[in-house]
Amino acid sequence: MNIILGKERAESLSQKYVVLELDTLKFNETGLVIESYCVVENIPFEEIAESTNQITLHNMLLEDYRSRSWKECKSKIANLYGKWGGELDTFYDELLSRVETLSSSELPDSWSYYIQK
Repeated sequence: MNIILGKERAESLSQKYVVLELDTLKFNETGLVIESYCVVENIPFEEIAESTNQITLHNMLLEDYRSRSWKECKSKIANLYGKWGGELDTFYDELLSRVETLSSSELPDSWSYYIQK
């Protein structure tokens, strides 16, 4: 999986490739917030027809994560796992691990989905 930082780069690459948002990073020292994306270059032939639906499902997964909809996250991860030729499975593993931890915790109102750096 190729990872890029910044929305502008992602938008320019999305003309040629499937670009999916991953995490939002917040740098504590500067307060800078930047999105990370992955570039999916090689979609398996048998998945091409499903690409639009998979992109929508991936984006909905991130919305569910940000809104703390843990059950929906787990369901979407199960449906996305193995897609994109398995290229994003490590991301889905990491996100599922976070969801498992967060869903069993009492989160403060100030909880943020940002990855603190």
